[in-house]
Amino acid sequence: MGRYYESTPWVIPEAPLELISFLKSFGKMVSFNKGEVISGPLVNASSCNVDQLIFLESGMLSQCYNTHDINKPKSISLVLPNRILNYLSFMGICNNKENIIALRKSIVYKIPIELAHKLIKNEQDKMEMFNQYFMACIASDYDGFTCMFTCNTEKRLAFLFNSLAMSFNCDIKGEWSNIPLKLSYSELSAVMYTTQKTIERIIPEWKLKGYIQVYKYGFSINNNALNAITEVY
Repeated sequence: MGRYYESTPWVIPEAPLELISFLKSFGKMVSFNKGEVISGPLVNASSCNVDQLIFLESGMLSQCYNTHDINKPKSISLVLPNRILNYLSFMGICNNKENIIALRKSIVYKIPIELAHKLIKNEQDKMEMFNQYFMACIASDYDGFTCMFTCNTEKRLAFLFNSLAMSFNCDIKGEWSNIPLKLSYSELSAVMYTTQKTIERIIPEWKLKGYIQVYKYGFSINNNALNAITEVY
């Protein structure tokens, strides 16, 4: 990954333990079912929780943007546990087009951004920690969009799988990395901003070539094979 991107495109980094402790100490725990909108614009033109920091304790979320492409209606990034969302709003950046949606049954903690600012206004170290973490999240988003518009689908998919391996702390220097996460073709097509038919073509081909192995609760990637795809010449 370091040959191309410094971050993990499509998968924001894990939050520091001190920030996790802060969100769990002062936040309100809420459970969401798969498919529920946690934050963002709603169908009735109202919005929910856009003024809240959202910490994911368990499950999986997506940061989702609606598109105008009938074949690719959504563009998403994946949010694994121990991540904090609505970082743009925290930093004073308009964030009214983004939805946060539960991809699995999820437990989150939420705290009003205004309250979070008040609680840490005299703690410069913690404010700096928030800012540094949120800048890393923005870098991940930026690299995801850059990769989306500069790489073909196979290379984008290889970068995503490498990002997931790094996010699950796999030994990416070994031959294989085991990623304990099951993703549907529909979810992969949304992350890759491509059609489901394209994913249905690539994944079986990679299985036959020995690039990936799929099992009940996740999949393994051949690091050497995927690194060859993402190699920059």
